[in-house]
Amino acid sequence: MNELSHLNSSDYLIFIVYMVLMVVIGFVMMRFNKDAEDYFRGGNMMPFWLAGISLFMSGFSAWTFTGGAGIAYLSGTLAFGLYWANAIAYLVGYSIYAVRWRRTRSLTIVEYLSERYDKNVHQFISWANLPIALLQGAI
Repeated sequence: MNELSHLNSSDYLIFIVYMVLMVVIGFVMMRFNKDAEDYFRGGNMMPFWLAGISLFMSGFSAWTFTGGAGIAYLSGTLAFGLYWANAIAYLVGYSIYAVRWRRTRSLTIVEYLSERYDKNVHQFISWANLPIALLQGAI
């Protein structure tokens, strides 16, 4: 049976309203983001704790709410351990790399590598990450 046959007019209306709202928010926020620095760093106006929370929340995915819930159902202690290991990794990464990364003033890892080495390294990293990015997108 066709999946779309289960949708009624209110489902379509909610979808259309959501899409229109996303476009409107995009145009409103476009006034505040002038360049990549504004987009990635919030124009250096965000306090450290807000940037950290933003980074943490951007790591959430569909797996968190589907796969993670399934693992928690099957083996609660394993899911608990995974999330604590994640929190510990964030704290270790912060304590080791945050200050060093801030000093580079780079927006992305690729930008840092281009400035530190040359454009050939930039090209190599971009092409080397392509298969991984495709797999991550598929997952």
